Parts: sequence; structure tokens; C-alpha cells
Amino acid sequence: MTVALGEKGAESAGLLKETLDAREGGSGFSFADLGANYAGISLAKRVLADPGKRLAQLEKTFRPRDFVPDPRGLIEGLTTKQFESRFGGLNDARFRKAREQLLQQITALPGYQD
Repeated sequence: MTVALGEKGAESAGLLKETLDAREGGSGFSFADLGANYAGISLAKRVLADPGKRLAQLEKTFRPRDFVPDPRGLIEGLTTKQFESRFGGLNDARFRKAREQLLQQITALPGYQD
């Protein structure tokens, strides 16, 4: 998605998916899913910056845990009402803080060091 839509487009698509999941009958807003989305975007940006080098490295050493945050402890299954009560909305400072913490978790993973 990052290649087709760009970084912001891929982020928007992930947020839209989680927002739709939070509606009645959906699986709920998932920070684990959001973390996987952001990790995929980060990895895609990394590969696109230097495809030859990065693909060769991934071929030899790829381990998912080095690139995707551990989902244990991440908030799962929030309905729209629960999400709004806890985080206000996608533009609220509370959500932006949670998003930033998630992004920091990702950039601290071993796969993004060097």
C-alpha cells in the first residue's frame, strides 16, 4: 500500500480500516492491527530507500519480531463509543499521543536500527 498510496495514504487507509472495525458488529479498533500497519509502512519506506541493500538484508535475516511490535498489551476491540471515550477521536491529543508511542515502539525495534 505504501508503494501505491504513499506513506500518508497507507496510514490513512489503516486508520479508516480500524475506524470501520470499531462500528457495531466489527472486530473493534485494534492498536495491534494499527501497529502492524505502521510497521509495514516503516519497512516499506526502508526498503524503498535502498532496495538492493535492504532486500538482501531481509532475505538473510528477516524475523517478524524485529520489525513488528509485540501485540501483547496493546489495546484491542474498542467500539466507536469506547474509542471516543478513551481517545476522543483521531485528531484528539490523547490518540495522537498513543499513536506516537506506538511509532516509537516500532522505531526502537532491532530491524530499524543501523
